Amino acid sequence: MVERRAVATDDAVRALRSLGGNVDPRGALFVSHLLIGVKGAAPGTAVEAFGPERLTRVIGRDRGNLLVTRSFRLE
Repeated sequence: MVERRAVATDDAVRALRSLGGNVDPRGALFVSHLLIGVKGAAPGTAVEAFGPERLTRVIGRDRGNLLVTRSFRLE
C-alpha cells in the first residue's frame, strides 16, 4: 500500500495566507502555484495563480525580458 501525504501542511497554508494568498494547495499534485504577496497582507490580496499550466504575471509595465521593480504595494 502506498502512503499518501498532503503536499502542503497546515503550517504551509497558514504561511501562504500570511502573504496574502487564498489558494489551499493541499492534495494538489503536479500543479503550479504563483504567489506575489507581502507579509501580513489579508488573504486574497496577493497576486496569485494556481493551475496545471505555466503561470506568468506582469506586475507594472511589460518591458520584454527586463524586470525592473522600483516599488511594490498591495491595496
